[in-house]
Amino acid sequence: MTGATRTFHAPRIMQADPTLIVEGQGDIDWVAVERAANGTYPRALLTDKEAVEAVAMLRAAGSTQRDIADRLKTGRQEVQRAYDVLNTRATRAAKSTSPKLTPQLRQGAPEVAA
Repeated sequence: MTGATRTFHAPRIMQADPTLIVEGQGDIDWVAVERAANGTYPRALLTDKEAVEAVAMLRAAGSTQRDIADRLKTGRQEVQRAYDVLNTRATRAAKSTSPKLTPQLRQGAPEVAA
């Protein structure tokens, strides 16, 4: 008998980076985030900030929104809200690190009187 066989892969174990310190996020339990990302900690016990970090960890590992929702045992709308928070954070970080442009007059341009 021939037939297609399915290969099941063990889920990758996610590990929080203990050296990662994000300013203003000292109230995050990184062990809880790591356990939630591994699917061994109930989402209901996470704070909103911890849930966003769990989504970030899974997103960085290449999981889809559906996979993340299944892993965290939550809805896709909550995962989308976490994506929105992460995108806003990334936008703010990009703006804060962009070079500050200062206007300069061309050489030979007339001076502006104050």
